[in-house]
Amino acid sequence: MRKSFGFVVLAGALAGCVPAETPPAAIGGTCGAVNWQHLVGQPRTAIGQITHEGPMRVIEPGMAVTMDYASGRMNVLLTENGRIEAITCG
Repeated sequence: MRKSFGFVVLAGALAGCVPAETPPAAIGGTCGAVNWQHLVGQPRTAIGQITHEGPMRVIEPGMAVTMDYASGRMNVLLTENGRIEAITCG
């Protein structure tokens, strides 16, 4: 019984280590991120091509960001080497 409990605790702790996948709604959302997916993999300078009337934030690695969800806000995530990793709504 004791070993079973230890396994459950360990499995629960490891579950918190799995990165969350971006839900499809975050890509489509209401911000229009789906229209800019062709820029993923491009250098940071490609952000200038995005026309978005709502709020937009560029998120660099290690940058602190709020976890609130705003469907009309566009997020542009960058990699360590300055390339666009993802474009999502939220």
